[in-house]
Amino acid sequence: MLTIAVVARSAAVRTSLAEALAGAGRYIVGAVTDRVTALREGDADIDVILVESDGGTEGWEEELGDVPAVVVLSEQWPESGLAQRLRQHGGALLPADASPQALWAAIDAAAAGLLCLDVRAASAALDPIAAGVDEVLQGEPLTSREAQVLELLADGHSNKAIARLLDVSEHTAKFHVSAVLAKLGVASRTEAVAVGMRRGLVSL
Repeated sequence: MLTIAVVARSAAVRTSLAEALAGAGRYIVGAVTDRVTALREGDADIDVILVESDGGTEGWEEELGDVPAVVVLSEQWPESGLAQRLRQHGGALLPADASPQALWAAIDAAAAGLLCLDVRAASAALDPIAAGVDEVLQGEPLTSREAQVLELLADGHSNKAIARLLDVSEHTAKFHVSAVLAKLGVASRTEAVAVGMRRGLVSL
């Protein structure tokens, strides 16, 4: 069974969370406190720390030590070291009013090393990831095939025509066009050609 420590500034919240988890019959609550450091004084091995946060979590991440899994209850994506810990090591982020079923699922996911996010927190967490992917793509050079596709776009060919000229399926041609747009950081074929000309990727 998992040993869970509940950390919250409010005694009422700590007691409520501890009772909800203990009442599930699936977990043993290892400690209930208002600071993470108090947990380090005990002898029990802790599998998961459940932290209730109001956004003022600065410094708490340093107290977590080598605890493998953290579940954060908060109404916002924490702008602190806790956020960095979640991104690097996994864990869970749920709203403060999460149901017991959601808590159990999040604790299981965190203990397994996964990142579990409530839908309201997902966009805040994933937007930086998406931005990073775009940045990486824009830094990659075009492959020889993608360079061919860019030349054909400059000649005004449709996806269907590109597929015929390159002897590939229309689906593959569409895939190459999308890759060219992503690597050039543009949203349209016209923009791709314009950027390609500025970078000397398109023959005049």
